[in-house]
Amino acid sequence: MAALLLCITIFFWGTTYRASAIAAEHGPPIMVTAMRCLPAAIALLMAAFLLHSRLPSRALWGWTTVIGVLGVALTIEGISESSARAGAANAAVLLNTSPFWVLILERIIFKESISTVRVLGLTLGFAGIVIMVSSQLGSIPDTGNFILGMMMALIAALAWGIAIVLMKVLFVRHPQIEMIGFMAAQYIVASAVLLPLAFGLEGTSTTDWSSTGFWGPVLWLAICSSAIANTSFVSAVRILSPTTAASWLFMAPVVAVVVDVIYGKPPSTVVLVGMGIAIAGVAIVNGAPTLRKRRLETGSARA
Repeated sequence: MAALLLCITIFFWGTTYRASAIAAEHGPPIMVTAMRCLPAAIALLMAAFLLHSRLPSRALWGWTTVIGVLGVALTIEGISESSARAGAANAAVLLNTSPFWVLILERIIFKESISTVRVLGLTLGFAGIVIMVSSQLGSIPDTGNFILGMMMALIAALAWGIAIVLMKVLFVRHPQIEMIGFMAAQYIVASAVLLPLAFGLEGTSTTDWSSTGFWGPVLWLAICSSAIANTSFVSAVRILSPTTAASWLFMAPVVAVVVDVIYGKPPSTVVLVGMGIAIAGVAIVNGAPTLRKRRLETGSARA
């Protein structure tokens, strides 16, 4: 079940790159992010109503607000801004440090041991991403903008890592939380933060509101890449360790390459090598718990 949920997540996350690039041609990043969150919140609220999924209790809205700001508003806006300012390839390097932050936070909060196998898997996955984007790295048209973009990428990666671990803490302490209502609440919070910022900073004149080139990608990002994908991912976090779930982030660029192939843009040999290494890294991280269990069983049998 967890693997199925993560496959759904990664498929839609992998399509985010192309959809975001198209939407960015018709509106500034913060407006795209705000318009992405609002339809997602509406869709999740409708799903919660139809499925009789309750919103978090009043006592849990503090947690929900923090997670919504970090894991949705700050993360998505950080991804959009860093890609626009520093370039998608440059931003991807720091954005994909998220699983390492999750590993460290999981160690601090849950006292989980950091196994060599998991570190190896994460390192391989990250190396695969760097190799995949290596040919596009280093383009710096505006140094100040580039530095700001890379800082926002790092902030987004850290915010997402913190949000994942906080969600796991919440699920452990409050297993009765209903998933659809919980996700709807996060996107309500994110929309409440981003909409005033977007219209306050950009107004209405910088966005092509009548263009299907704007609304088509935005609705895809909202319904598929946000509402469906994030709900699937958080459901997987409920089942798996945060680090294991987070390692699947390395698969999103792999799916993005497959999407490019469908649109007639075949990958280079370097990209294919990076894809293979990234996939191997995710496989190692996900296989680490099974390997550890077998070692323990073998040790017990010998004793």
